[in-house]
Amino acid sequence: MAEEAPMSTGRAPYRSYTGEPPYTGQPSVTVYEHANYLGRRATYFGNVPRMPNFGVSSLKITNGAAVTLFYERNYSGVTETFIKDTPNLSGSRVGNDTASSLKLFRGGSWVILYEHINYMGRNQVFEGDMADLEHTRIGSRSISSLRISNAAVTLYSEPFFGGFSESFDRDVPDMKQTKIGQDSCSSIRLNPLSAARSTPRQPPPGGFNIARGSPVWARKVVGVPAAVTDGHVFPPGTDPQIQPSAQLVDESASLTIDLGWVQSIRRVSLWADANDEYVLFFSPDGQHWSKEIICPRLPGYGFRPRDVFITTEARYLKIQGRSGDGFYSVAEVEVFGP
Repeated sequence: MAEEAPMSTGRAPYRSYTGEPPYTGQPSVTVYEHANYLGRRATYFGNVPRMPNFGVSSLKITNGAAVTLFYERNYSGVTETFIKDTPNLSGSRVGNDTASSLKLFRGGSWVILYEHINYMGRNQVFEGDMADLEHTRIGSRSISSLRISNAAVTLYSEPFFGGFSESFDRDVPDMKQTKIGQDSCSSIRLNPLSAARSTPRQPPPGGFNIARGSPVWARKVVGVPAAVTDGHVFPPGTDPQIQPSAQLVDESASLTIDLGWVQSIRRVSLWADANDEYVLFFSPDGQHWSKEIICPRLPGYGFRPRDVFITTEARYLKIQGRSGDGFYSVAEVEVFGP
C-alpha cells in the first residue's frame, strides 16, 4: 500500500491514502468520495469539525468505533450515527455529499439514543453518565429506541438519576415494550461491561424470583408485556382481560423474557388464562431453543398458576399460546433457581 504524507489542514487529524484504509489497531473511520468505497478517501482517528472538500458518500468503521456525521460544520445540523460500514449514504438522514463534520467515539462503550422506534430519527451517542438530557441534542423524554456497545445503561424517568428506572445491556428497538416506556427518559447512567464484569455475579438466594423486573420482548402482543415480570400476581380466577397483563393475539405470538445472563432454572410459575395451553422454550443465547415444555389447560376460569419443574440453564424464556379458545392471556411469569 502506498501511503501519502499526512495532510496538514489545521483541522482534526486525518490521513489520505492511495490504497485500502490502514489497519492500525485503533478505532477509526474512513470516509469516501463515492458510494461503495470508491474515489478519494480520508481516515480519521478523532473528531473533525470541518470535513475535506470532497463530498462523503460511503464510510468504513474499524475496531468498535461509532461515528456521528453532521450536516453542518462544527457539529451542528441534522445528524446520523453509524456503527458499521455503510456503502451508500444517500438513504441516511444526513444524506449523500452533505456531511460537513463528524465525531468519532473510540472508547468502545457507548449508548446511542434515538427519537423514534427501530433506531430512526434524531440520535445522540453518550460515552458516560448524563444527569439531565434536557440540554442535549436528543432532549429529555424523547427516547424511543437505543443501541448499546460493551456497556449496560440505566434509564431514569427524572433528571439527576431520579424517579423510576430500568437497565439494559442490549439493543432495544421499541421502548414501548419496556417498563420505563417510550418518551419517558430524562437521565442515564452508563456502566462499561468491563467494569460491570469485574465483580463476579452471585447466584440469587433460593426462592428468589429471578424474572422479576426483567425486560420482556413481545411479538404480536397487546396489553402491557412488561407487566408479566412486575412481581404482581392477580388472585386465581381473575378475569384474563384485566390490565395490566399481556394478550397474545394468536399461536405465532410470543413473549420472551431476558434474565440478564445464563442462570440455573428449576421452576417456572406461569399465571395465565386457565382454558388455554401454553408452551415454554428456553435458550442460552436467544437463537438456539430447547425442546418445548407444555403447560396444559386447567379447570376453572380466569388466571390460574401452572408450575413447571425443570432442570436447565438459560438466559431467555419464551412463552407461546396453543389450542384452547384462542385468547391467550398472561399475567405473570415467575422463574426460580436451585
